[in-house]
This record gives sequence, C-alpha cells and structure tokens, in this order.
Amino acid sequence: MDEAQKLYQRALALNPKWTEGWWSLGTLYYDGDRYAEAERAFDKVVALDPKQGTARAMLGLCEFELEQFDRALKDIEASKTLGVLEDEQLRNVVTYHESVLLQRAGRFEAAKEALSSLCRNGVRSNAVAGTFGLVALRMRDASPPDPNNEAGQVVQHVGRGACLSGAK
Repeated sequence: MDEAQKLYQRALALNPKWTEGWWSLGTLYYDGDRYAEAERAFDKVVALDPKQGTARAMLGLCEFELEQFDRALKDIEASKTLGVLEDEQLRNVVTYHESVLLQRAGRFEAAKEALSSLCRNGVRSNAVAGTFGLVALRMRDASPPDPNNEAGQVVQHVGRGACLSGAK
C-alpha cells in the first residue's frame, strides 16, 4: 500500500489533472484509515470532475470520519443527486452514514427514510438498530448507548422494531 501511494503521488506530480489517479490514491488512503489525506484526494477528484457522485460520497465519508458533520451531510446529499456507482455495499455504507448525520441534525423523518431503505435491503446490525432507535425516540445529538446496559437494550429493541416496520 505504501509503495502504491508513493507511485501515485509521483505520477500525480507529473500530471495533477489525472482524475483516476486522484481517485485511486484517495481509495488507498481511505482503506488505510488516513482520512485527512483521502479527503484531500477526493476533493481533487470533485474539483476535476464536479459531476462525479461517487467521489462526492467518498469525500463525505472522509469528512464524517474527521467529524466535519455539516460538510459530510452536504456532500453525501449532493452525491445522491449526482448518482453513486451501483456498488450495493458502498451505497449501504453511504446511506448508513447519511442516516447518522440526519439523526444528529434532528431531521428524523429523513433519517427514518434512509434507515428504512437499509432495512428493506436486508441490512441488519446493532449499529443500524441503535441509530434507528435514536431516530424513533427522537434523540438528537446522541450516539447509541452501550447495548450491554438497560438503556442501550431499550434503544436496540426500539430500533429493531422500527427496522421491521420500515422493511414492511
């Protein structure tokens, strides 16, 4: 990974308008949990190709990890308008992070819609249940409590019920 990153950096120094190179470098950084570097690379992709929805989604995921929540939500919402690659796993990751951002912003109906789409797609996890529980209980600016204590179990149960309802 380190060698690949160095090679992309050298190639991009020669041709800074190589969109695919910035994309590849960004994904290498993201996969290595180097979100600040990934953010800069995906920002370059978006600057070179503003209609690249998948790059905008990846930019939003980086911003989420860097706790730039307002920017992350803006970029994730823009990516939906532009279109994201038909990669179901990426789409689910982006939708989950969008739902967390919407919950934190107090946009509960929009978060419910996003989480319901995950549930309809068969995505079931403690993270989804916890976030859906917070949304159903209208708890803003909160992270799901520890599922090993009573409050966390209540949030998990409410979230699982909401997920079943959202999945119809």
